[in-house]
Amino acid sequence: MHTKSLAILKKQLIRRNMVKSAKESIKQKASKSEIYENLKVVFIEMDSTQDVSIILQTLSQLILGANFLESAAGEHRVQEHRENEEQGMRNILNDYLIICRRMGVEAEKLHIIDKDCIEKGIVELICKHNIKKLVMGAASDKYHSRRMTDLRSRKAIYVRENAPAYCHIQFICNGYLIHTRYKGCSFDLNTMLNIY
Repeated sequence: MHTKSLAILKKQLIRRNMVKSAKESIKQKASKSEIYENLKVVFIEMDSTQDVSIILQTLSQLILGANFLESAAGEHRVQEHRENEEQGMRNILNDYLIICRRMGVEAEKLHIIDKDCIEKGIVELICKHNIKKLVMGAASDKYHSRRMTDLRSRKAIYVRENAPAYCHIQFICNGYLIHTRYKGCSFDLNTMLNIY
């Protein structure tokens, strides 16, 4: 099998294991530190590879608010909870940056300022940092099926349609490549191929 194919399969396997570990931890109502430790164990398995780059776009959404209902708490408790959760998320992301550095992977932590509209923030970051390659989710893993051939996430659709043409974007779901928006295409090549 081609070396590149093996690398892609390994990345898919590791991502699948990380998602599985996170889901199991959440089902068991594990604390955030336990979730982090479980993810860290899977992530450290990548230590044998030098050119691995991982985008953990949904990590903050996974950790923030996973076990907390805003409607059941007062304004002050909600704000306090959010600050604690965000601090925990920053600590986890810092630890991942350290792991990436140890593995020789260049990584940078970017913040989306407009939290109400993540998709616009992603497009803004692509433009601001001249991002040429991006991998992001096509849909929540719970909506993935083997027949899934197109994007289901409103955020993914927005990014596909509004990201600059110089950015090559791959959309994945549950470890599978669902859709590719090729560099230089201001139109959706996959849709054009399906029409003809």
